[in-house]
Amino acid sequence: MRSSPLPMRLWVASGVVAHTLWTSAAPAMTYPLYIREWGLSTTHTTLVFAVYPAVVVLVMLFAGDLADHVGRRKAMLWGLAASGAGVALFAVATGLDTLIAGRVLMGIGVGLSAGPSAAAVAESAPDRRTGAAITVAAQAVGLIAALAIDGVMVEYAPFPLHLPFVVLLTVIALLFALALRLETTRARPGRWRPHLPDLSGIGGAGLGVATIALVTAYAHGVMVAALGAQIAGSLVGSTSSTVNGLALALFPLAFGLVGLWLRVRDPRRGIYGGALSTATAMALLTASILTRELAFFVAATFVSGVGYALLVAAGFQIIDAGSTATNRAGRISFALLFAYLVSGALALALGWFATLTGLSISVFIGAGLMAALAAASVAGAWRQRPA
Repeated sequence: MRSSPLPMRLWVASGVVAHTLWTSAAPAMTYPLYIREWGLSTTHTTLVFAVYPAVVVLVMLFAGDLADHVGRRKAMLWGLAASGAGVALFAVATGLDTLIAGRVLMGIGVGLSAGPSAAAVAESAPDRRTGAAITVAAQAVGLIAALAIDGVMVEYAPFPLHLPFVVLLTVIALLFALALRLETTRARPGRWRPHLPDLSGIGGAGLGVATIALVTAYAHGVMVAALGAQIAGSLVGSTSSTVNGLALALFPLAFGLVGLWLRVRDPRRGIYGGALSTATAMALLTASILTRELAFFVAATFVSGVGYALLVAAGFQIIDAGSTATNRAGRISFALLFAYLVSGALALALGWFATLTGLSISVFIGAGLMAALAAASVAGAWRQRPA
């Protein structure tokens, strides 16, 4: 007996989820070029990175449950439009001001669409574990595209500071056209106003555990997307953008494979495994800098992906277990708000340390902070163990 095909809503929502990670990491492989060709510093490039999660935080804080009121389709369309505008600015950028403006628009776009798209996946998937796995896999696809495809274009394609963003803009335009064809979902009655999402029913402690797990997972993005290309080139000694991009792409490849094949059945165990993977990855990253061995760097990015997958899947399952269709998007956005807030603050801090003390010391500090976040995740999950 043949299984029924997955609904179009699930495919489109998964594509919007993928766009959030692609948009987030879109400049990852061009940061070294901005430093070399435009004379920017590491502080400048990490500022460009950090502006994005800061704006995402503001959008999620004041409009986190907007999709619960206006519907998933409309919120995703608004998000895609803003993301497309920001990517278009990067495609024509010639200086730091345009990059920052583009990141502001990208942050608005992802802030509007991240929660609704993840909620739409959860609501369209056959079951909770499948929904979490599809969400992680979609994120992997978006990040692989940002790192691997852009890495190749930066090294071999013409206009490396602009062409990668033209490709992403084309993908966003296609997603927008597909989202227009979706049916309008029923929205919550009443007039919407900016406010914190309704957290009743999920439990403060459970939401806290999920939030710490997501914070730890998203902090991996700072080490990979904000600093990964510079670590590979400056500290490990790999001069090929293609090799570096493929090495960094092992991060999303790993979390995509783990998300699909190793579905987390017990969220607590997922957090334990994710925290252990995080600590191991940071040890491997430190070893790659000390020995200048690319093999350690490759292993670090892969193990980081494993940790990310386990932590994200566990966090989303904890949130989804206590949510309903009328508040799921708001609760997901509330947890992601803190994940983006910490990643933005971490990026700014590490960029400042890199300018002040050197990139290697900054990475060592980041690795230590990541290990501390992993320990906090374990502590939170342990306190939630069954009696």
